[in-house]
Formats: sequence, C-alpha cells, structure tokens
Amino acid sequence: MKTIVSVMTGLLFISIAHAQFSLEIENQNGYSSNSFANYKIQPDTYSIWSLQVRKDWIQQESGIRLYYQGNAGLYQSYNDRNYHRQGLGVAYYRYLDTHQTNMLYAEWSASKRFHSEVYKWYETTDFDGYVNLKWAVMPQLYLYTGLSLNGSQFKNLKAFSNWQHTLFLRLSRFFNSGTTIMAEIDIISKSYNPESLVETSELFPDVVTLGEGTSRQIASMLKVAQSLGQSTGLSGQAMIRRNTSNSVRYLGASSGYYYTDEELFDDVFGYESEEFTLQLKSRIFWGITAILGSNIRFKHYQNRLALDLEGMAFEDERLRDDTRSYSWIELKRPLGLGTIPPLQISLRYGILDNESNDPYYDYGSNYFSISLGQEF
Repeated sequence: MKTIVSVMTGLLFISIAHAQFSLEIENQNGYSSNSFANYKIQPDTYSIWSLQVRKDWIQQESGIRLYYQGNAGLYQSYNDRNYHRQGLGVAYYRYLDTHQTNMLYAEWSASKRFHSEVYKWYETTDFDGYVNLKWAVMPQLYLYTGLSLNGSQFKNLKAFSNWQHTLFLRLSRFFNSGTTIMAEIDIISKSYNPESLVETSELFPDVVTLGEGTSRQIASMLKVAQSLGQSTGLSGQAMIRRNTSNSVRYLGASSGYYYTDEELFDDVFGYESEEFTLQLKSRIFWGITAILGSNIRFKHYQNRLALDLEGMAFEDERLRDDTRSYSWIELKRPLGLGTIPPLQISLRYGILDNESNDPYYDYGSNYFSISLGQEF
C-alpha cells in the first residue's frame, strides 16, 4: 500500500508541475427518520462532503485521467458514525477505430476508510479495478463486456476481508422511435480470507462460516426506455439474482451477539432476489428536471434464520424474507454563475418500507436531502 501511494503521489506532483487541475465539490445535507434502518426508528441529520481533483491528458485516440477523491460523512445525533475516505485512482480509454465508435476503457483505484473508535471495525482498505470493451455490432446495436476486481481488507475484522470478481455482458439496442432496450448478465464471485488465516480478537472471538468455498451468483437485467417527447422519458427495469453457491460468514461477540454481512454492508450474496424499477424523467419549467421513481425488491435470504427481538429463532425455523419498496421524487436544476460551469442543485425526498418476517428489520423510513455540486 505504501508503494502504491508513493507512486501515485509522484504522478500527482508531476501533474501539478505541468498542468492545472480541475476539481469538483459536492455537498449533500439530509434527514433520515430511521438512520440505522431497523425497528428502533432513530432519526438523524447528516452532511456528506465529496471532493474530486483530477487531471486529464487527452489525445486524438486516447486519454488518461489521474485523480484524487475524498469524502466525509458527519452525523448530528450519532456522531460516532462520522467517517472519511481518501483515495487515488487512474483511468484510461482508447478508441479502437477511426469513427471513435469502438472503445476500450479501464480504471484502477485504491482508497481507505476511517472511522471513530466506536465503529473502528468498519475501517477498510479497498481496491477497485476494471477493464471494459464497447463494440458496435451493427448500427444502433452495441456490445459491452468487461471484467472487474474489487477487494476489501478489514483491518480489525479480518474474517470479512474479501475479493470479488465480476464478468458482465450487455447488449444495447437503439431504435429510431426513441426506444432503447438493454439486456445484461453478470457472473459474480466472492471469496473470503480462509478461516485458517483469520485472527480473532477478544471482542469477536467466534467465526462461523455457513457454506463452503466461494460464493457465486448470476444476475440478469432487462431495461426498456422510451422517449415521450423532447424533454420526457420513461424507463422500466427488471433484475433477478440467483446464487449458484453460497458461503455466508458471521462473527460472534463475547456477549453472544452475532455480526453479519448486513451490519457491515448489504451483501448481495446473502440472498436471492427479484427487483423492479420504474422511473419517469421530464424537463418541466425554469430549467428544472423532475424525476419520479419507484423500486420494489423481494429478498429471499439463504442460511439466515429469521429471529425474534430476543435473538431466538422461531419454532418453524423460517428463513428471513424481506419485501423492500422505495419511492422518490427528485428536482434538479443547473444555476449559471457566469464564466464557471453551473452550480448543480438537487432536492430529493424518498419513502422506504421494509417488510420482513424478522421483526428487527421490519421498519419504514423517510428521507430528505438537498445537494449542491460545483465544477471548477
């Protein structure tokens, strides 16, 4: 990690010496009526800041970007949840034909997430990279394919350290009628550190793994979008996830409480699901774009018993099953500020309802946020 940072820092200073950077700043302030997403319903307000500093080298057939990206989350009522993330990355693209239709692009980044002492087990070092290809099969029909690699290394919870690989294939078809159809299939795998290499601590002395080896999943998606005029579009999407093999890991505390993937991140390998999304986007008046959307996801957990609020399994040993619905409205508008790019303003309100046969995760929540973004 030190070598990586040294190399990236050296490139950063070279760029400073020869060219001016561009940067983007965004701030989102919001309120959640249920910030911990469980039955206890504990509200909180938050402020999230994001900064990206970048330099692009553009040639006729290729380009490269070097960037720094950082973000921080600040919570008013539960400030133990405050965090910040720092990262460096590089992206590259190259056109593969004279018409600049076919394209190869790749990106690599490394970042580290920092937390307060209370949430120190969330701290990770993350590595993300991908190589993608875009190819025109015929006029208005495009093929996209690629491979990505994502790694998360937990300093204080080594049992959750993992690597994830994704291979995807997508076809996009555009019609003169304003219709777009996209179909995609992803083959995803995830491997934890072997238990023999996991170091336990006094806080989490017990490691439990259900299932053997690597988790594997196939995700398929179909999306249809239709233009309804010069300023309005409607889209619908369906996605299905199915596990071909499943290995779920839990960490036990000395108090008997078990931390799972869900407490650390929403692990898509922990369940199978069907998901449907509908969205309407329209330019209305005064340069304002309105977005209305709704999503519903049916989540069927594997190797995960539903528990009562005492942490005990039900007599029928039912597996956890959730129905998660989320609806939102968003208003966006660019605000011109003279010679610099416009300030982007966004207002968003959302309603979430998670119906579950596990009472701890049977909850609802309301969200409101205002975002400001500016490029220089």
